[in-house]
Amino acid sequence: MIAIRRTMMLFLAVIIAVPAFAKDECARTLSGSQEVPPNDSPNSGTAQLHLTGRVLHFDISWTGLSGDFAGTHFHSGTAGENGSVMFDIGPFVEGNGAEGIWVMTDDQLDALEAGHVYLNVHSATYPGGEIRAQLDCGFHVSPHHGGEDTCVVALSGEAEIPPNDSPTAALGCSR
Repeated sequence: MIAIRRTMMLFLAVIIAVPAFAKDECARTLSGSQEVPPNDSPNSGTAQLHLTGRVLHFDISWTGLSGDFAGTHFHSGTAGENGSVMFDIGPFVEGNGAEGIWVMTDDQLDALEAGHVYLNVHSATYPGGEIRAQLDCGFHVSPHHGGEDTCVVALSGEAEIPPNDSPTAALGCSR
């Protein structure tokens, strides 16, 4: 009987502890060799990602591009394949980088958790993408993606009436 209780206590401790170990941060390096098809761009970049519920905070930077900057996006697709744009990072770009948030739908979050999302930076020289990183980070959140009682509020100057061009943004979450 004592052995059964110990086993049950250990089982409950593991069940309770698993969410605490859910991966929510990730760093990736962008390069031309990860593009499809690969290219010989000498440039690179970094992406720091933090997932909270269904909100992905990103901080991306890149070295000079081979041509004029032409855009940056999160795309759907596995390593070795190109996919459609899921989220335009362009409004967050400042200089050679971008920092912002992406409030994800269930389908987008499922794709991210499965590693089926990539990030790339486009240039005039490489309009299909100069540097890329696959976001196979091993992210995992609860089966309900943060729970139905989670409310996420993204604040920006664009949401003001009338809209303004303030670069300040904020994120609010409650449970």
